[in-house]
Amino acid sequence: MATSILRILCVALLGKEASGVNVAIPLIAPSTAPRVSPSLFSFSIEQDRWTDWAGSTSRNQFLFNTLDNLARLTGAPPDIRIGANSEDHTKFKAAIQTTQSSLLGMRFIRQLNFFHLTLTLYGFVQEWTYFATNISAAMGISSTSHTKFWGVAFAGAQSSHSLTGWSPQSAFKEGLLNSAAGSLISTVSQHHYSGSFCSGNAGLLQDLMTKSTIRANLSLYLPDIAATRGRGLDYVLGETNSYSCHGAPGVSNSADAALWRLDYALYATQIGISKVFFHQGVGFKYNHIQPATLTRSTADGSDLPWPLPPHVQPAYYGAIT
Repeated sequence: MATSILRILCVALLGKEASGVNVAIPLIAPSTAPRVSPSLFSFSIEQDRWTDWAGSTSRNQFLFNTLDNLARLTGAPPDIRIGANSEDHTKFKAAIQTTQSSLLGMRFIRQLNFFHLTLTLYGFVQEWTYFATNISAAMGISSTSHTKFWGVAFAGAQSSHSLTGWSPQSAFKEGLLNSAAGSLISTVSQHHYSGSFCSGNAGLLQDLMTKSTIRANLSLYLPDIAATRGRGLDYVLGETNSYSCHGAPGVSNSADAALWRLDYALYATQIGISKVFFHQGVGFKYNHIQPATLTRSTADGSDLPWPLPPHVQPAYYGAIT
């Protein structure tokens, strides 16, 4: 196979001379190489502040510009999943306007929550089938329509990765795909964070960045991915990021976290995850984009001396690399 030689200069420390290292890079990708979607870096956005992102009576031009930049660099805009914690207490109000239709013709995923804490997995499948049947009839979702359903969407910590408990495998066993509505599922989504900052414990940068941590975190889902792919369905991480509860200060909003995202997303493609939806919210530490003017610090919630206009954060550079 024809190869090109990339000469990498390794800068030695302590005053030693730099030396060259020859690295052979194939000009043509191996046949076993996974396909990387141009929308690999996609976004999950809190539902309650969606109008701050998209705009209400006119589009949010800053958001449009940042997403358009991604589309120009990758060849396609990111997908947008709208939901997360705020979907649990969001009610539909027809009078609220957004300019979603002006955002680059992106693909949007709307997530609705009907989950009861006492529901069994069998009950979940029955209730999902009931709702999905009515929604598909009302919206004209069919085998020939572009719009399809995402199935499962379990939080990562809930998955048993087996035929018992909460997992894609168990949902399939309980008949999730057997109904007419179930046959319209195109994608299985699960949620995963590399760590938690919900109790305020310090997140360590080295814990986030190590390759062993990245690979161990994602490899947990190999059984779920295999079961999903075995059914001919796509598999995505519909909500993910560094540390849950909006990120860890000095870690999730650091330049190093941009490198983590790049490694994390590319390794995901190696094990069968087609897209990763990095979670975002107004003022969250792990954001790629801050879409609205902030008056409080993202690090500690204190009042800022002056308003901080919309801006990109270090994570954004991981997406455009």
